[in-house]
Amino acid sequence: MRLQSKILLTLLPAVMLSLLAIGGISYHLMTDHAESALEAQRDHLFANTIEDFTDFLEKAEANTTAFSRMKLVRHYLANAEERGHRDQSAVVRRFQAIQDDHPQYYEIRLFREDGTEDIRVVSRDIDNRAQNEREMPYFERLLQNSESVTRVLFRNPDNYEWALLIGQKILSEGPSMDALDDSTATRAFLALTVDLDILQKRSNRSRLGKKGFLYFVDGTGEVLVKPSGSPVLPDLVNPQAVLRAGPESPSFVSVGGEYRVSGQHLWDDIYGVAVVPAVEFSNLAMEVIRVQIFIAVILLVAAALWFHSYIERRFLVPVRHLGRLAQAIGRGDLETKVDVHPDGEIG
Repeated sequence: MRLQSKILLTLLPAVMLSLLAIGGISYHLMTDHAESALEAQRDHLFANTIEDFTDFLEKAEANTTAFSRMKLVRHYLANAEERGHRDQSAVVRRFQAIQDDHPQYYEIRLFREDGTEDIRVVSRDIDNRAQNEREMPYFERLLQNSESVTRVLFRNPDNYEWALLIGQKILSEGPSMDALDDSTATRAFLALTVDLDILQKRSNRSRLGKKGFLYFVDGTGEVLVKPSGSPVLPDLVNPQAVLRAGPESPSFVSVGGEYRVSGQHLWDDIYGVAVVPAVEFSNLAMEVIRVQIFIAVILLVAAALWFHSYIERRFLVPVRHLGRLAQAIGRGDLETKVDVHPDGEIG
């Protein structure tokens, strides 16, 4: 076997061991890097969601307060004994105009302090299954809030969908009202039923990695909103292990070995859940590793070629030259001269 081949065969195991070592170290490092990258992407999505949802709530609160102070509504409530069908129709038309401008407010109601509905305007085909609000869980909160706007997440009994109720207590400014605690004062509530379309859109368009997504649950883990197309959702056996209320950024939690999930508190009893297939962490790491190994192979091949050239130039060429000189001397050519370089490896 030629000396060059022996040298290359000697280098080959060293090259392979180096690649295996690089691959093993890179896999662990890149897995951590992949998780950090997905966590950063998750935090960015959650931060944007919280910002948009908070802005959405603030606008809905401001609108509820503004609607409750409309002269038309105040006049209607202040003249309970004298108002007729024409007065009610005027309020209904105004509420319908509001829904044209704000389709997310799909139900606007005025109901009395005893919970009975006075006016109900809906922009969708929804039956009225609950005409008395007194038994609804949010009604007590409306009673207790005399000034501030009430915001409640609830399942609408009319269509069994999750929604937000944003309500404002109204104390009429009629002539019978001399003080806030006047028993003759006409009291009512204006309430908007607001869909969760803002979260639905966020869930539909948000992506984590290649196949990860966001969905939204309440504090018990019940699904409020999920991406369209009905993706398979992980079973949150222990929601509190996933959902978090603080600004901390824990690592993704493994669920059933198939998914990695992480939760974020958004508002009141609404939480966002980021879901990434577990295989995506390793796939992302492997993609980076393949690039690194490709670069490492190129560098190692270049180093091997350079080393081979160096051996060829420093060792093999002088040895071949000496071989030719020895053959010439063996043939009797005693005039053959041998150049000696004392500072070289063969000198």
